[in-house]
Amino acid sequence: MDHDGSLRQARAVVWEEFLVIEELEALFDYAVRHEREFAASQVFNPEGNRPAYRRSRVSLNTGWFHDMIAQRMAFYFPRILRALDRPYFDVTRVESQLTASNDGDYFRFHNDNSQANWPSREITYVYFFHREPRPFSGGELVLYDSREEGGVSAPIAARKRLTPELNTIVFFDSSALHEVTLVRCPSQRFADSRFTLNGWLHR
Repeated sequence: MDHDGSLRQARAVVWEEFLVIEELEALFDYAVRHEREFAASQVFNPEGNRPAYRRSRVSLNTGWFHDMIAQRMAFYFPRILRALDRPYFDVTRVESQLTASNDGDYFRFHNDNSQANWPSREITYVYFFHREPRPFSGGELVLYDSREEGGVSAPIAARKRLTPELNTIVFFDSSALHEVTLVRCPSQRFADSRFTLNGWLHR
């Protein structure tokens, strides 16, 4: 952080092989079988005169996988905090959702705990899963160092650029500015999407 405290450095930790193979296969099968429960997450600029800043499909029904990932994260919580250089806090709630990003989907610059969302969100997690070989391109998760300008976070430089890797999870501060780059999926089949099980740890 610089001398005036306005510079925010994006911290993240990435762990590979987060689930055992049986859990990974069950999660992928669950997502594909519940395709009808995924709803469009397209969000337009409030003025209504600019393009949407988010396009994907989301399901809040994560089944038994919610408890599974919540318990797994509780076990690793001290390690997560150390990796992010964060002091301890009591987790009061864990949010989870399934996100499917297909051809033409994206999520522009944003953070996850602005007043427009949930100010109690402290840590964001994103678990990647998909078919192999990867049937899509793009969809990188990019984390930015940022600076507060007039109460709004502005990106300075990309701190971390993460290609979706099967069975990998990333944790980062919910206040960190980030985006998901454009996804290209030639088949446009739902099962070929960039899938994530993602959510937030609340203080």
